[in-house]
Amino acid sequence: YLEMMNETNLWENGSRIKECYTTIGFIWDDALNSDRILQLNSIGFIWDTLEHAWNKQFYELCAFRARKGHCNVSTNDERNTSLGNWVQQQRKLRKKNTLSSDRIQQLNSIGFIWAW
Repeated sequence: YLEMMNETNLWENGSRIKECYTTIGFIWDDALNSDRILQLNSIGFIWDTLEHAWNKQFYELCAFRARKGHCNVSTNDERNTSLGNWVQQQRKLRKKNTLSSDRIQQLNSIGFIWAW
């Protein structure tokens, strides 16, 4: 049953977590104790979906850089439209001073060009 549950469903629908627990024989009491946290971690539960989404895009950018030799993904690139939009968004966020220093540092570490 756990294999049928995907990460998105686990995060977006708390009742699915409850259903998952009761199906495999656990008692649900609406409290997350350390055992439940460990079990959720063991199946790849994502606690911070925003951080996960950012990291996923960052790793995609790293792969793009490995293939192309640069980080300048065009929003017009049909094969990388989503990544191009994400790259553009990072530039906008930095310009507005709303991109964290950790993320700026990560992007700088792979040769990200801020002015494009």
